[in-house]
Amino acid sequence: MGRLERDLKRKVKNTKKDYSEWYSEHEQQIMRRVEETDEEIELGGIKAKRRVYMPVILGCAVILLAAIITIIVLLNNSSRIDQPGLTFSEDAVTQSYMTEEEVNGLISGYPQFEKMENVTCTKLLYSADDSLVMNIVDGELETPNDFYLINIRISYTQSFIFFDKWEFEDLENQTVINGTAIEYESKGTDDYGMDLYYAVTKSENATLYWKVSCIEGLFDEWLQIMFE
Repeated sequence: MGRLERDLKRKVKNTKKDYSEWYSEHEQQIMRRVEETDEEIELGGIKAKRRVYMPVILGCAVILLAAIITIIVLLNNSSRIDQPGLTFSEDAVTQSYMTEEEVNGLISGYPQFEKMENVTCTKLLYSADDSLVMNIVDGELETPNDFYLINIRISYTQSFIFFDKWEFEDLENQTVINGTAIEYESKGTDDYGMDLYYAVTKSENATLYWKVSCIEGLFDEWLQIMFE
């Protein structure tokens, strides 16, 4: 005896009609109700009944659709700055100062920065997803023989084309100091009449673009002090 039949017999028990007679009179309504609320499914050859609640199904469909959309958006934004062929310029980034913790972490990763004084650090974020594009470090170095103003741009993606990036390409001189490969070249003088040099070095996950201005032009001294 099925559960439905037992339930119906309990409902008819207190009536004066026989169950068979009552069922015959209400068979159409019963079958229509069953069709509206139950669907029969096959489970490995075994028939089972599963109640269908349309609001629940619709709710699950909405949640699933939202999840799919979210995944698509995340995939489109993920590593956007590293997509092949994608380049962007300074109008696509925002600049802000770094926290003390961020500055300390950056300086500790590059021993050259610890040799400078009056160090300031800023960061550039890609406006589309707030990913870190570049750190900018400014500092000074004074020796008995010369005084140096130093600007370093630490680029984390080759997709970012800052305004004078092209000037760091194909620098004419190369040297290696304590395992660090350095490309460099004299660029004449800066706006203050100081001798100006450009240099490029690489770290594990970034390219460093150096601008060095010095009063006496002792760039070789600067190389040895910074990378010894």
